[in-house]
Amino acid sequence: MAKSETIKRMEELFAASEERVLMAQKVLKSEKASLGGTLGGTFPFRKQAKAQGKERVICLTARRRGKTQGFRGMLHACKPVGNGNKYIVRQSLPMSQLTKIVVIGMPGGDGREQLDLVFSSSAFSSDARWTHEVASVADRTLIVRALYLFCTRHEHQRPAISGVDPGEVESWGTGHPETADLDSEDARASSGADDEAPQRMARGGPGLVSAREAKDLQSLLDMFSLGFSDVEAFQDRLRAELTALEDANAVGILASTAGVTEIIGNIGYAEGLVEDMEESLHILDVKLRHMRKDIAAIEARNNSLELQTRNSAKLLGALDGLLASLELSNDTKRVLLQSAVQITSVPAFADAGWELQRRLAALEPSVHSPEVKLPPPPSAGKGRPGGKATFQLSAAMAGMAAVEQQRMQLMRHTRTFTDRVAAFLCQQFDDIATQTIADVRGYTGGALPDHENIRSKAEILAPLMQVVQGLQPSALPPLRVRYCAALNKLLRQELRAVTAAGRRAAAAADAAAAAA
Repeated sequence: MAKSETIKRMEELFAASEERVLMAQKVLKSEKASLGGTLGGTFPFRKQAKAQGKERVICLTARRRGKTQGFRGMLHACKPVGNGNKYIVRQSLPMSQLTKIVVIGMPGGDGREQLDLVFSSSAFSSDARWTHEVASVADRTLIVRALYLFCTRHEHQRPAISGVDPGEVESWGTGHPETADLDSEDARASSGADDEAPQRMARGGPGLVSAREAKDLQSLLDMFSLGFSDVEAFQDRLRAELTALEDANAVGILASTAGVTEIIGNIGYAEGLVEDMEESLHILDVKLRHMRKDIAAIEARNNSLELQTRNSAKLLGALDGLLASLELSNDTKRVLLQSAVQITSVPAFADAGWELQRRLAALEPSVHSPEVKLPPPPSAGKGRPGGKATFQLSAAMAGMAAVEQQRMQLMRHTRTFTDRVAAFLCQQFDDIATQTIADVRGYTGGALPDHENIRSKAEILAPLMQVVQGLQPSALPPLRVRYCAALNKLLRQELRAVTAAGRRAAAAADAAAAAA
């Protein structure tokens, strides 16, 4: 269907009204585009509207405001019905509410574009927006130019244009014959040139006046005579009509008293509900604040318990190590409970002494770190067992009362153990010297008695000497003195025996020489 045919269909649609068709153009209806901010703004994240494929016709009409007040424009969205030869008006908005025209290019490069028309009625209502798709740039520019020129000429406002230069829109009509019809219609509407222009000019009324307006005006003129002789009658009639209107208003007010009372009651009931809701919301807000405080307290308590759990685990590990450092083994306890030291239990006593030495060293505070490994005590002989590596306590743990008590107890055990071992060694030194002296007394000459027994006893007693040196070095001088005394006694006895044997041998030799 050609464009002139579209305008013809629109003129048939508005033939029964006082509207005059200025522009009609076919478009496709589209869904409203999603904007990232204020309606019609240019945003990089604006989404394209989706065409629905439904045909619509945007039609611009105008009617006379008054004899000297210009024209009032209306923009209609018309929908085809039946086989497409007839249209119905789906929506109409005044041109005075048109505030923005937005043009958005469509992807594909086929010349299709999206046209958004934004209408704003007042500051207290939301904006209305029409979104359509035009087939070409020429159709888009035709619509934009018609709307823009009509608003500037008759509505005395300039709608904001986005996506197209306003200067390009105004100068686009030159060289485009398809705009001739629009310009001629606008000029004809502006000049009031239609079929009834001679009659309106005869009445002395310039501008566009329809036949129905002229008929109504003529009936009003026939109803009232404005001559000087009828002024008083006209005033009386106006007073009577004013009185009748006031009486009718009073009757209407009295008749609506029941309805007003009911409305006031409903308003009071609604106010009560609003007050109850406000009180409920206030109570709920208080409960929510308390709930948030409780939740925060629970979270703080959970964090504290979690921290306490970790600290408790570390403390248990440290206490386990502390108990391992404080507690003596069962073998050591059994050795310490023995009242006397025997030659067969020397290795057990030596091991017990080294364990005492390790425990005392472990209970001394560390000056480097909370845990410091101590090397095993150096071995002085083949028979000396090596000590196990242990840990020193931190300075904080070394000052605990239990550690101090255990250290004092270990020191008492050490003194008791050292005294018992020292007494045993002194006794062994004396016994070895006495036994060897008894063997030397029977010496009559020749080779001296073998000292292998003394060497074997010394190897057995050497671990005890090392233990005493490690536990209590101050106990070594008395042992050294006792050892030297026993050894001197043995040496003197051997020297006497050898001297006596030599004397006897010399006397025998002298006697034999004298006899010869």
